[in-house]
Amino acid sequence: MDIILASSSPRRKKILQKLGYNFIIKVPNINEDNTSKLNPIDYVIDVSMRKGLKVHQQYQNDYVLSGDTIVAVSYTHLTLPTKA
Repeated sequence: MDIILASSSPRRKKILQKLGYNFIIKVPNINEDNTSKLNPIDYVIDVSMRKGLKVHQQYQNDYVLSGDTIVAVSYTHLTLPTKA
């Protein structure tokens, strides 16, 4: 069994490396738009679960680790800046 990191986050990669884990990175291609207008906590849980489940579909016999990070102020989710 392998550990699969379902994330492109350099921070998560660095943490796992620092802890001495051997792992494979598989970046899930999911829509991260908050179309359901979830509050920030539910949104980050939803995105994390969907990332993990997407990768798990291809790696069912491995351990899949996923997560997401957002910035919120007064329960308002601040989105990533768009490229100009």
